[in-house]
Amino acid sequence: DLSVVEHVSDRVGVMYLGRLVELAPADDLFRAPRHPYTEALISAIPGQSSRARIVLKGELPSPLNPPSGCTFRNRCPLAETICAAKEPVLEEKGGQKVSCHLV
Repeated sequence: DLSVVEHVSDRVGVMYLGRLVELAPADDLFRAPRHPYTEALISAIPGQSSRARIVLKGELPSPLNPPSGCTFRNRCPLAETICAAKEPVLEEKGGQKVSCHLV
């Protein structure tokens, strides 16, 4: 329950298909999420009237047979060619660690 996590955690890690896609101090993550999946999750928190709801399209890939490159690319609204070719690395970007080529 992300609405609880926001108030009880100092640091939050967001995983997609078994991989860490974002790691940040809780205040930073909820104020300014960097990964597109994190943005979608936070937009789904009830009472987030200041954020437009992001509805992800596409099917959830199988963890037994994940897509090449970024595992989120089939559902990501920002995905580009590099996302299919190369798996992103969790890197420090503006005080938060993010696994995305396009952030």
